[in-house]
Amino acid sequence: IVLSSRAPEGRLVRAAGGRSGGGALLARGFIGAGFLMTEKARLLLMAALGAAPAGASRVEAVRTAFEQRATSWMEGAAS
Repeated sequence: IVLSSRAPEGRLVRAAGGRSGGGALLARGFIGAGFLMTEKARLLLMAALGAAPAGASRVEAVRTAFEQRATSWMEGAAS
């Protein structure tokens, strides 16, 4: 499951509250969408699932896609 926020800006953080907050869900293995809005996260999820090689772990393919997206965003923000 990919977890995103519908807030107009910002990102999902682990500190968000309680047993059912963002931090607890991420600790259970949910994949965080980072700075992506819900609609864009859904598109990236569909693309990652479609691009996953046959027999590969689809969960890992999705996790990798979101981690690469977060890394490319951070590199762009730093320059």
